[in-house]
Amino acid sequence: MEGKKTINIQVQTAGNDSTTMVLHVSTDGRCSLKKGWTNFAVQNNIHLQSIFIFHFYKAAHI
Repeated sequence: MEGKKTINIQVQTAGNDSTTMVLHVSTDGRCSLKKGWTNFAVQNNIHLQSIFIFHFYKAAHI
């Protein structure tokens, strides 16, 4: 991967509204969620040792 990259993404749990977050991809390929993650985690009772499965797909309109 060439350089770091920042992408706006929509994150949604089943049956809930989506939340906009920022996905940051570092130059070595590591990814992290920024802006919006803390509020999303609190609202969805996410805690240390929670397990997630993310499905990534491109869509013009969801």
